[in-house]
Amino acid sequence: MNISLRWLQLSDLHLFDSTEWNVMKKEYEVVFKNKKIDFVIITGDLHQFGDDYSKTLEFLENLMEYLQLTKSDIFIIPGNHDINSFKHKDLIIRDICEKMSSDQDYYYKYYGDLMESYNSYKVFLKEFYQDYYGEYEKIINGHNLFTWKEKINILAMNSTLICDGERNHYQILNIRDLTTLSINNGFPTIACSHHNIDDLLPSHNKLLSKVLSSQNVSVYLCGDQHLYSEKPLQRNDCSVECITCGKSACEPQDTYSEIGFILYEVDAYDNCFCHPYLWEGKNKMRFEPYHGLEEKIGTPKSFKLCKTVSSSKKTGINSQTANWSIWLPDAELATGKETRFETFTPTSCVSDFLENDSSYWGIASVKGIGKTFLLQVKRVQMAPKTICYPYFPTPNKDNNWATEAVKFNDPSVFSKNITQRQMIMLWRFSIICYIERCWITTQQKMAEYRRNKNYNNIIQWIDYQIKSGKIPKKINEYLMEESYSKLTLIINDILNSNHWESAIFSYYNSLHLLGIKIIESISKNKKNTIALFLDKIDQSIRQPNSEEALDCSLCSKSQRINNCKEPKKGTSYCFGTEGERCPQQSQCCYGCERYSDNYAGTELRIYDNTVNTNSQHINYWQRLQLALIEAVNDIKTDFDGKIKVIYTVRLESFNCEADVLGNQRSKILALTETLNYSRDEHERIYRDCIKNQNPHLLFAPEKLRTTGHEDEAFVGVDGICHPYVNGEIESIFDIIYRHSFDRTRDIQYYGQALTMVLQRLRNATDINERGTITKETIEATAAKLAYNSDKSTSSTEYSYYYEKIPNMPSYWGDASNFERFIKMIDRNLLFSEDMCAICRSINNKTNCTYECDQCIHHPFSTLYNLGMLGYIAINETGSQKVRQMFLDAQKITYFHEQNDLPINTHTLYIVHPALTKSIEALKKDKIMHFSGFLLGKEIEVTQELIRNILSDRRGLTKAQFEKKYYTMLRD
Repeated sequence: MNISLRWLQLSDLHLFDSTEWNVMKKEYEVVFKNKKIDFVIITGDLHQFGDDYSKTLEFLENLMEYLQLTKSDIFIIPGNHDINSFKHKDLIIRDICEKMSSDQDYYYKYYGDLMESYNSYKVFLKEFYQDYYGEYEKIINGHNLFTWKEKINILAMNSTLICDGERNHYQILNIRDLTTLSINNGFPTIACSHHNIDDLLPSHNKLLSKVLSSQNVSVYLCGDQHLYSEKPLQRNDCSVECITCGKSACEPQDTYSEIGFILYEVDAYDNCFCHPYLWEGKNKMRFEPYHGLEEKIGTPKSFKLCKTVSSSKKTGINSQTANWSIWLPDAELATGKETRFETFTPTSCVSDFLENDSSYWGIASVKGIGKTFLLQVKRVQMAPKTICYPYFPTPNKDNNWATEAVKFNDPSVFSKNITQRQMIMLWRFSIICYIERCWITTQQKMAEYRRNKNYNNIIQWIDYQIKSGKIPKKINEYLMEESYSKLTLIINDILNSNHWESAIFSYYNSLHLLGIKIIESISKNKKNTIALFLDKIDQSIRQPNSEEALDCSLCSKSQRINNCKEPKKGTSYCFGTEGERCPQQSQCCYGCERYSDNYAGTELRIYDNTVNTNSQHINYWQRLQLALIEAVNDIKTDFDGKIKVIYTVRLESFNCEADVLGNQRSKILALTETLNYSRDEHERIYRDCIKNQNPHLLFAPEKLRTTGHEDEAFVGVDGICHPYVNGEIESIFDIIYRHSFDRTRDIQYYGQALTMVLQRLRNATDINERGTITKETIEATAAKLAYNSDKSTSSTEYSYYYEKIPNMPSYWGDASNFERFIKMIDRNLLFSEDMCAICRSINNKTNCTYECDQCIHHPFSTLYNLGMLGYIAINETGSQKVRQMFLDAQKITYFHEQNDLPINTHTLYIVHPALTKSIEALKKDKIMHFSGFLLGKEIEVTQELIRNILSDRRGLTKAQFEKKYYTMLRD
């Protein structure tokens, strides 16, 4: 057989000195003496518990020598033996295991802690790989994709994040990291991690299977079980093999394991043959071919190495172009024409932000409105006339479109009573230091003849300032050393320094002088201003919920951190490990040192003794963003606008019950544009997307020659009859907007979902079938958009409810409470008595006296504050028509458990159409649909019709009224 590629899989080495192992090492050399091995994959467990990696390093060096390989040919994945313990690891993993079944992303709140498990393993990787270490650190963080010699992809994944020696719980992957994977280089792909796919949490198993299938992965290699096995993972469109290697190093008295390795050989036709070998250690002391897999399966073990295909082929779409759909729910993932930097829709507020010399340096909105996208557009537009930092020759999604983000390593540093002024100065100092560093390092990398003519003078000035003590050596490190290449690194280092508050005030003047010198040195250049682009400040620190949880989710004890009388004694006092113990130990969770809830974090809140803590909104997440705006305003003044900081912040930052900005509020907020869109502007964005879409991804692109035919060009349908309201025909945008939550992200999700069914639309026999496919696609997307109870898809299929949890009271942030409530809703138009019946059940009241303030929970007020419930009422203005009212997206911020929706008898209450679909998905059945008029934001209804409905509600029996005004279609 003509072999084109050959690789070796080893696993679970557990290296252990013994006579048999010494013989086995020699036999490895013998068995491969006449076989050219191209590369080796080791699927975890490189040493024995309690041992160092010295034996592993020796074995790997010998392996490379007799296989004649380099370190770039050895691919290593961590196993459960490659991790160590850390403080409170058992509590953290217990909490993760308890919560992960209902929230597949729950692990991520402990991500920084979990990384502590790999300290020893990282030392080993650095010692072995040296220059290649960074590539293997990526695996620890989640995954890395290697392309070996332009022949084959190796997708290496970490499945050991919550390994703790306990085999009775599922393992997990960093699925947030994994869902960013995109393989389109045309080479076949093999995936590998330590654990068998069946050992993963079911939701992670499901998502991994989806990724393997969608990326056309040929095989999944793993270890851990110490036994050989093979299992085809069936998909709708392909089959991925899961192959488990036995234990690759013998160990005294191990009577359980199947010990050996697997050799893979690929022929000229891309057929890959799997050859397991078993160690015959009792008598022969040699490796023998193992036929156990053939006996179990009944056929010789082989699989096909499939080439990676483009996204367009995967979806059955014409692949004449390399660019995929222009619909973009997440601006960070844009490639090619998806960026739409040249074809975006310039609404009035967008134009105000993007215009040259705009007075707005920042943009604020709630999530999903598109501020990240506009920051990217702003950078592209400013680049020709401005020195833009961070500098990348080609901004793209891999470098976050050349925008800087901030991530605080330890949020607890903000529990030291940092004042607002100190936080402003922290931003001001760090930003200017980082910008100056960017300018200096960029100049250093230039050829001498291209450098700024004042560069040497500036460096000499810095040296003089250091020698004279006006700039400390630490600031010089920030300016010059590679280890501080990001703003995050500078800020975190400052926060970890002693007396940093006084230091940054003392040395800012020197940084200010340096900044002035840099500005003067570029003043005659074409690019005579500098701009730093800051994004994702909202993700720099965890966002607490609007109310605190009652108990610590780590230990389920009462949260009493703020009441501890001996807080400085620490955990030895809490746990009684040094003789003295706290008398409240059994009730208090202070010993966890990090009172933690999914969103409500005591250590992340800022309290004022005069304010009820239950209704206190201001926290470090908000104050960081407010301090940033003040710092940017100061920088604007300090440098006469020649150094700009272009930023994004969340609108919730301004929703503070403590007036942090004080008398500077109007001046500072004048620097920030608030981003929002009207219905008409949403429609313009939708239709502009269609006009600029790849024509191969439109049903009838020729229809675009005529204005107003965008829907028909997109999906081959220009209008769809409403299924419940007779005579109503809606455009595709009308349907999409009714099912959206007033945000551009939602419009993009629906556009993308319809693009994904384009092949079905093309195969439809007539316009009616196309209309049915379009409507069903929008409604199925809506069901997942509003509330997706299957958290296993939350990384790939967005859920509005889960995004809004931090804005909500703790009770309703618990998905089980929210889900129980919405399952009680049996119709999409409600009256006061319908709502009161549900409220009584939620609050365990037998009678309702309409004194809502006496109730603990206010379910419909919660829906209203989420934008999931609207209303329409008779008024006495004299106008013939009134509009259905839902909260605008920019008004949906923090809210408490209080009644913000007074219920009355002259108002009709409207369940959001998308939530209606979610309720039906939960119930697996249709609810009653109102047929009197279309339901949705801003849709007008005559007051006369409302009066007639209210009159019928009083005059007809329940059955008569439902028959006249409601329809329920059975599937």
